[in-house]
Amino acid sequence: MRWRKDRSLPGGYGGCLSPAQEHAAMAASSSVAKMTIADMTMAELMRERPAVVPVLLRRGLACPGCAMAPFMTVREAAEAYGLELDALLDDLAAAGSRPAPSLEGTIKCDCV
Repeated sequence: MRWRKDRSLPGGYGGCLSPAQEHAAMAASSSVAKMTIADMTMAELMRERPAVVPVLLRRGLACPGCAMAPFMTVREAAEAYGLELDALLDDLAAAGSRPAPSLEGTIKCDCV
């Protein structure tokens, strides 16, 4: 066991956690993150985590540019496209943890 200060645990602070308790706490926080992503609309997801757009396109989702993106959740999109939700969430979480590529200097517009 080891002492741990962890604000994500109930009450704000952890105490002595066994390895099993620590693993359970980590798994719970991971499942909360997955649940949160699953309940976001596709438009929210793409706006807040632009690095996920290539993942969506690779998996055959037409969400970028779709009129339903502001209304359909990630969970609903996975169901509509026949994708396994947990696998999609894992891919989205992995992409969301990487920084989005910079587009600075690649788009030039003289239309203003």
